[in-house]
Amino acid sequence: MRKKLDIAIARGATAVIFINSDTAQTDPKADWKMRTSPVSIPVLFAKGKAAEILRDSVITNCTAGAEVEKIEKIGHNVLGYLDNGAASTIVIGAHYDHLGFGSEGSLYRGEPAIHNGADDNASGTAALIELARFLKASDLKKNNYLFMAYSGEEKGLLGSNYYVKHPTMDLSTMNYMINMDMVGRLKPDEKLC
Repeated sequence: MRKKLDIAIARGATAVIFINSDTAQTDPKADWKMRTSPVSIPVLFAKGKAAEILRDSVITNCTAGAEVEKIEKIGHNVLGYLDNGAASTIVIGAHYDHLGFGSEGSLYRGEPAIHNGADDNASGTAALIELARFLKASDLKKNNYLFMAYSGEEKGLLGSNYYVKHPTMDLSTMNYMINMDMVGRLKPDEKLC
C-alpha cells in the first residue's frame, strides 16, 4: 500500500482511497497503521456501498468526507536509576510490549487470542531487567545507569519522545544509550554476521 501511495503522491494526488479487494484481510487499516509512517495527504479506506460504487466505476474526480476522532490514552514510562556517583550516565532502554490480542498493531494473524508480551514476548524488557540485575552486582561503577521501559512505542515512539522532551535528568550527562527490542528474534537459517 505504501508504494502505491508514494507513486500517487509523486503524480500529484491530493488524497488516496483504498478499496480492500483481499477478502482474507478484514481490516487493512490495522496493517496500514502498524507499518506506515504519516503522510502528507488524506488516506481513506472504502468499504460497504462506497467500495462497491468505487470498484465498479472509473472516477477521476470525487469529493470525500472523513471524520477525525481524537483518541487519548495514557501510557507510563518506567524508570530505574543505578547511582554509582559517576559524572556520566549510560541509558539502557526498551519498550515494554502491549498485551497482545491480535488486533491493531499486532503481527499475530488468526482469531483474537491473548498472547502476553505481544509479538516478541517482551524480550527487550526481559533483557533490560537482566542487565539491571547484572550491573547492580558488577564492578562496573565508572558510570551511572538509567534503565527506561517505554510505553507507546508501537504508536510512533511516543514514550521515548516524551522522555526526551521531559527528561528527569540533565541530558548532557548521558554518555550514550542502548535501546533494545525483539532481542533474539532470528530465524534458524539467518546468520548473525
